[in-house]
Amino acid sequence: MNEEATLPAEVSLHELSRGDWRSLIWGVWWRGFVFLLATTLAGALVGAVIGVGFGIAAAVAKAPVNAYTIPLQICCVVAGLALAIWSYRFYITWVVRARYGSLRLALVRVDAGSA
Repeated sequence: MNEEATLPAEVSLHELSRGDWRSLIWGVWWRGFVFLLATTLAGALVGAVIGVGFGIAAAVAKAPVNAYTIPLQICCVVAGLALAIWSYRFYITWVVRARYGSLRLALVRVDAGSA
């Protein structure tokens, strides 16, 4: 596919008005801010649930603190990575599907050899 060829709805960055830029920047920014707040709260909640679970289990087993510190950290890191991967995928999907005024972002498949 010729890189200069455009789709009928494709808009060059040079063709965007100030209003289009404002809509695009604002739309991506506020979604990023909501994403940041939501993942921070979700991470805190997941960490608290895991911590309380380990704390209760350790209290019942009467285990010393250093007996469950490393397993707790490993469990929290794994849960945090899983949450981050899922939520970042959700964010990218949200940004691509959203409308920014009269614009939408589009993914275009290109031939791997043309890059």
